[in-house]
Amino acid sequence: MNQLPAEVLAEFKQGNFVVKRSAAKFNQVDPDQSQEWLNATGKRGGGIVGITKTPTALSRWALSYNLRSHIAAETRVMYNVHTEESLIHKECHRSRKKQDNDHENALFCLLNQANVFSAQQSTTLQNIATKDIATPEIASHNGQTQLNAFVKERLMPGNDEKDTPKMKFRDPIRKNKASTFATLYKVRR
Repeated sequence: MNQLPAEVLAEFKQGNFVVKRSAAKFNQVDPDQSQEWLNATGKRGGGIVGITKTPTALSRWALSYNLRSHIAAETRVMYNVHTEESLIHKECHRSRKKQDNDHENALFCLLNQANVFSAQQSTTLQNIATKDIATPEIASHNGQTQLNAFVKERLMPGNDEKDTPKMKFRDPIRKNKASTFATLYKVRR
């Protein structure tokens, strides 16, 4: 970026490296995605579907696309026809912003109650919703032992003469019967 011309660098810093389809908000995409827009437009009714086997017809459609798009836009302006560009995205409304802020505050309060942001972190595993504390059996079970077994069985060479792993990489993985918070309240018969 340090080798770009000054005016290009200034435009990049202002965020002018995306493509906007309209003046509406929340519709800026990268240039690759805008090419996909064009491809999707071509596949709609009156587009390139059905003419792709004729190179001259396809060329006519592709070369005239910009002009046809410009004529359509000018026609909409001339007859004062507004499209979806005049719509405001639902996340821009004041009520939606208030709702999002309320949800964020509620989540913050819940996490504060669970002492998630506390400098004194508990060494025991605790369920945030129920405040249950895990038993040593639940707390000690982690995925590291299963990962080690997976690597040893499927990736490390075995003791045979071919030096192949004991199991194939894509063989099914045995079901894990790890203890969870739900097992705290299971009644054993």
